[in-house]
Amino acid sequence: FDQFIDCLVHIQFGGFRRLATLHGFAPQAVGLLKHLTVDFTWNRKLEAIPRDIELLQKHLPNLCNLQLSFRSCHDLRDISALKALENNESLSELRLDFDDCQELIDI
Repeated sequence: FDQFIDCLVHIQFGGFRRLATLHGFAPQAVGLLKHLTVDFTWNRKLEAIPRDIELLQKHLPNLCNLQLSFRSCHDLRDISALKALENNESLSELRLDFDDCQELIDI
């Protein structure tokens, strides 16, 4: 149970690596998630969306609503990791908050 909660807390703040290390009942429980909000706003020096975001597709097959907040991540300039989400057939709603991401002015 502890690894399940620990993984969920890390996911909510943009840490996806723990998804690959879950065992026991935890992978199945996490796989049932349908809605997820991830908050990157705490990391104002974030320059790139983490590549391990690709783990969401493999480990959260039922995810249909995903909200990612990068609000005020002033240094964010590389969002190419989002490409990993494009083939996620269960994902019906994706909300991205890039408000005040100064390096993404051209988007």
